[in-house]
Amino acid sequence: MEDENGGWIEFDISKGDIPDGYAAYPGISVGGGGLQSGTFNGDECSLACVNALTCVAFDFAYGDDGNGNVVGQCYFHELGTKCGTIADNPISYHMAELPVCTTD
Repeated sequence: MEDENGGWIEFDISKGDIPDGYAAYPGISVGGGGLQSGTFNGDECSLACVNALTCVAFDFAYGDDGNGNVVGQCYFHELGTKCGTIADNPISYHMAELPVCTTD
């Protein structure tokens, strides 16, 4: 993913870390998710959602904590918010359980 200056930035979720049965959308966030308490990295957010009974999608919003550690916030989506309004968000990564959302 590129930053606003055209340079590449790194974060914790790689193609190999996408949970089975999920689709990944880097640079996208979906409205309506519930903010989870605590600070997460991408792997922790993914694992927390996969292990939560009602979580079918999540947004991981990330940034540098000033010490070179990528940390962020984790938002869980249930069925009612999984297909909410999408927005471009360069510091977010959205993953959703398959099937993917479609529009008519």
